[in-house]
Amino acid sequence: MKSLKSTPIIVHSIKQFFQEYGLLLAILLTGLTLRFYRLGDNCLGFDEVGVSYVTKAQTLDEFVFLVRSHVMAMPLDYAMTWLVSRQGTENAILRLPSAIWGTLTLPVCFALFRVLTDKRTALISVFMLAFTPFHIQYSQELRFYASLTFFYSLSTYTLWKAMSTNTVPGWVIFTLTTIIGLYFHMYVLLVVVNAFFFLFSNDFQKMWGQLLRPLMVSLTLILVAFLVGFLIFSGRVTFDNPLLEYDITFLQSLLIGLGWQPYYFETAGLGWIWGLICCFLEIAGFVWLVRKPRSTAFLFFISVVSQAILIIGADVFKHYFFSPRQLLVFYPVLLMVAGIGLKALMDLGLNFQNKYIPVNRQNCGLTIAAVLMLIAAAFPALSQYYNSTKSNAQSISEFIHSAWEPDNTVLVITPFLGSYYNYFFTDELDAPEIISTVWQADWDTVRESKDWPGQTFVIAPLKLTADQQDILISGQYTLAPLPYPASRFIQQLWIRN
Repeated sequence: MKSLKSTPIIVHSIKQFFQEYGLLLAILLTGLTLRFYRLGDNCLGFDEVGVSYVTKAQTLDEFVFLVRSHVMAMPLDYAMTWLVSRQGTENAILRLPSAIWGTLTLPVCFALFRVLTDKRTALISVFMLAFTPFHIQYSQELRFYASLTFFYSLSTYTLWKAMSTNTVPGWVIFTLTTIIGLYFHMYVLLVVVNAFFFLFSNDFQKMWGQLLRPLMVSLTLILVAFLVGFLIFSGRVTFDNPLLEYDITFLQSLLIGLGWQPYYFETAGLGWIWGLICCFLEIAGFVWLVRKPRSTAFLFFISVVSQAILIIGADVFKHYFFSPRQLLVFYPVLLMVAGIGLKALMDLGLNFQNKYIPVNRQNCGLTIAAVLMLIAAAFPALSQYYNSTKSNAQSISEFIHSAWEPDNTVLVITPFLGSYYNYFFTDELDAPEIISTVWQADWDTVRESKDWPGQTFVIAPLKLTADQQDILISGQYTLAPLPYPASRFIQQLWIRN
């Protein structure tokens, strides 16, 4: 009898759960599907190959050496890669942790946006995050950006909870979450900036006396943990790079990082509409937020803008290049602002039509229209992303391998790509004998190569100047019959017999 009585209670609880979180679960399932779809299709990019070498580490010393050789590296993301590689080294398996972190970011952002705004805005924002190609891109990449975005969002949420409750368990959870996140990527330390902006909000400005001491204790522990990790893993890395890479302008990098321009922007089409809609909604949301300058949501937005400026300034100071992916950690916050903007516009529409259509029908109709609009805008952008190519290095390597002979030479124009192609010759094609014939070269070397014996391959950038084309043509080079999709990550292969 007791079990029969408890059954309606269980059914009622399940029903309540789905009423409360049903839409969120549907969004999470969609986000998971999009992040796992075609996860292993593209070959590993240059940076991904660098991370993949951790799978070969046999000792702790080898592991630490590899982590320390990478930019902004902390050990835990590399440790995850090493662990999953015990199940295999296929591209999809190695990228699996990023897809998981990218999916888990969705419920964390929902929890964060809900306490900063409201449930409806949080659902809209996470819905947009689930569909956005920019976040999916780095949820399908063997790099630490997906885990960084997850821990930055989670740390900010636990910070808000700790400040709201001001209890020892709350501060312990925030401190541990942030320290763990730091050891995935040091940018999680930027959550400290959020803490100081939060103090000036209406939610916490009257609690300074109670919050300052536990906050300073927590931040001190976080800073000590950061310094230990920085000195062990990243303190010796120096740079001497131009501010921009891949023949891309600063404005293009910024627009990609804001999600307003497709990542593979060389492909024209309807994929641009998604970015334009996000831009419009974010402007609308910012206009709405400006009316409440002491709200935690507005100060959070101002905080991440200041952090983005800080990162770009650090790039200039440290002679490191600025890349759109450096802004990915802040991208969910932009979509929170877009969610605020869309909700505000929908409320305006309801108020305008209130005299003509019953409110319940208007609300349902506007919501369905907004969802359909976002899906319609996202579909071309997603199609453009999934049909783009990260790199054609594997097809170039396979072509060279099929035609290579011992007296041949392979010239790689872009200096840092020599080791990238060596990865494909050794790990993918089992042809280490080709490596000794791979040279880092410049255009003077290509000009001289016309008199060399044997066959010569030149791996050159996709975009060539007229002078560079003349060097190749006058040296009797011909373009290899391979596909060359328009992308700043694509290389050309020229051959001289």
